[in-house]
Amino acid sequence: MPSPRPVGRRTAQPAARKRSPTAAPPSGQGAQRLPGAGADQPPGAAAAARDTALETLTEQECRSLLSTHGVGRVSVATDRGPVIVPVNYLVFGEALAYRTTPAGVLALAEGEQIAFETDHIDDVWRQGWSVNVTGRARAVSRAEARALDDRAYALPLAGGNRRHWVVVVPDRVTGRRVHAG
Repeated sequence: MPSPRPVGRRTAQPAARKRSPTAAPPSGQGAQRLPGAGADQPPGAAAAARDTALETLTEQECRSLLSTHGVGRVSVATDRGPVIVPVNYLVFGEALAYRTTPAGVLALAEGEQIAFETDHIDDVWRQGWSVNVTGRARAVSRAEARALDDRAYALPLAGGNRRHWVVVVPDRVTGRRVHAG
């Protein structure tokens, strides 16, 4: 039977050794920039790769990518100008749905044309994609709200009482991918 550890005492752990971003890789191939070095930098801080290609995505590819993510940005027009707000979203049939507060700026967009965007950027490999959706925002029925509550896999990004669902029915879905050429 193992002996019990004293309460309140921690055993010493060896200090983690931090590697230099230009240190020689374990294979001994010489100093080079390691993939993942600078991962703590803000997104978009890396320089573009020299030989990249910009590809227009089909609507089917865009819809497929939309279903792989859960955070995007909604842009709405207000009396004070455009506002862009990050939201958790889910794909709801052919539409997108997000939660907000009943009196929030995103709820006031009901009946209005809005824009939505989600993306994935990989600074290490210098590639990524972006999908944009434009469409009309609408309120949901109680039955739809219950179905959305059951399907939601994340709490709203901003927290709080965000139980008011808004659905965006797309009239246009476009996207682009940047990758090595």
